Amino acid sequence: MTIVKQGNLQGQFSGFRNRETVFVFSDGERWQQDEYCYVDHSVYRPHATVSQEGSAYYLHVAGVAEKVRVVKRY
Repeated sequence: MTIVKQGNLQGQFSGFRNRETVFVFSDGERWQQDEYCYVDHSVYRPHATVSQEGSAYYLHVAGVAEKVRVVKRY
């Protein structure tokens, strides 16, 4: 596992939803959820990490046990 991004997400994080969910870091970098994973967790500007595991990227959010596969959006 390699850490490729760390920081805080912008605004209110409401959890993981579906493949249309986009997560924006405070520097504007955007990552989109790439699998269905529903987790309801509400927190303001949580710390988050994107890790690379093989050819896939995963978003880890502080306080959430699950991780979700993501793809970078430009």
